[in-house]
Amino acid sequence: MKQTKVLTTFAALSALALLPGCGDSSNGNSDSNSNSIAPRTVAGKTLTVQVTSGTPVFMDHGFYTFMSDNNEATSGTYHITGDGNIPSNIGTFTYRVTGNNTAELDEVEQSGTVVQNTLTFDTPTSGTISSYIPSGANPNGGRQTGTFTLQ
Repeated sequence: MKQTKVLTTFAALSALALLPGCGDSSNGNSDSNSNSIAPRTVAGKTLTVQVTSGTPVFMDHGFYTFMSDNNEATSGTYHITGDGNIPSNIGTFTYRVTGNNTAELDEVEQSGTVVQNTLTFDTPTSGTISSYIPSGANPNGGRQTGTFTLQ
């Protein structure tokens, strides 16, 4: 009888150990939607962009890196380091998640130029980027597309 109780207890505990747990599926995004792959912040991360096309005033090829200067999560100052073809610049930014796999990164360059970027995440660390200068802004117009990695 004692052996039966021990075996029953052992079998029950073994079965519990095999049950799947309720893990955190948010990928560190702290987003209420567990399917979101767009990170909630760019703090402490480097966004590296490979440009694949562009119309004036943007360049049509090259690469650059974007980094928050003060590791602020969703807004603050930034610097961009270009490859020579793409100019380096500094300014302020605002970052916001707009969907499960999309975010917007708005920049106001030191010169006053406004650039709006739409990031579409294929994974939590890579995807495509579309940049444009909104109508009515100075300089006027221009679009640029590319791919990015976020590290």
